[in-house]
Amino acid sequence: MVYCGVQVAAQRVNEKSGKGTNDDTFFAKYSLKKRPYLGPTSTDHELSLLMANQAHVRAGDLVYDPFVGTGSIAIACQHFGANVIGTDLDMRVLKGYAVGGKTRNKVEGLDKIEKFDIFANFQHYKLPRPDFLAMDISALQFNLG
Repeated sequence: MVYCGVQVAAQRVNEKSGKGTNDDTFFAKYSLKKRPYLGPTSTDHELSLLMANQAHVRAGDLVYDPFVGTGSIAIACQHFGANVIGTDLDMRVLKGYAVGGKTRNKVEGLDKIEKFDIFANFQHYKLPRPDFLAMDISALQFNLG
């Protein structure tokens, strides 16, 4: 039997340690266990990075995330240099009220974050602050074309 496929991701070796353990990979820093703001359905960091990789997201691309939630996919796209716009119907997730909230994990620098909302994740990773709107995707308020 012969199987054919396309490689969409591979484990990288850390340049400093020369090892290839999970904690040394470039995507380990985006782990949900190390993220300051989480929601009940935050997309796994590895899945988000795979999705951005499969979409061939590159520097300068414009990415629209219609269900941005706590920003997992937006973070992955910004890792690859994209400009991100996101919308979500639930203002509580975007603003950090009730649904989303501060992680219970021990995250470095957690005490330095003043407000726990979607922007806390981007501040934590030193990524540009994207634009987000509270909006129902079925009633789009702007033209993407």
